Amino acid sequence: MLSWRLHTGAEKAELQELNARLYEYVCRVRELERENLLLEEELRSRRGQEGLWAEAEARCVEEARGLRRQLDELSWATALAQGERDALRRELRELQLLGEEARAARGRLDAELDAQRRELQEELAARAALEALLGRLQAERRGLDAARERDVRELRAR
Repeated sequence: MLSWRLHTGAEKAELQELNARLYEYVCRVRELERENLLLEEELRSRRGQEGLWAEAEARCVEEARGLRRQLDELSWATALAQGERDALRRELRELQLLGEEARAARGRLDAELDAQRRELQEELAARAALEALLGRLQAERRGLDAARERDVRELRAR
């Protein structure tokens, strides 16, 4: 059996130094274990985030595909709309030309109508003058007929 005896000063100092080193070693081991737990937790969270990132990336890729499809559809619709717009512009130009032709024809017809109206007014004035002349001539004829009747009666009476 070992007897408990007082250690000499050198042994005691050596033991105290060893105890201090052991204490530092244990403290360092505990500190490293805490760091290890924190790192494991961070790793798990990053792995979870990587999963979330992967899911988010997959969603983004799918959304990008959907947006590309929409872009293609919109491009197609834009091309169709531009074609329709160009067709409508051509039709508008044709209608404008037809409108100009119609306005020109109406101008010619209005001028012709004005000329016809003036001619009609002149003809109506001439007709009124002729009717007045006819009335005078008929009155003169009646007068001549009456004078002839008188002359005939006088001649018969003679």
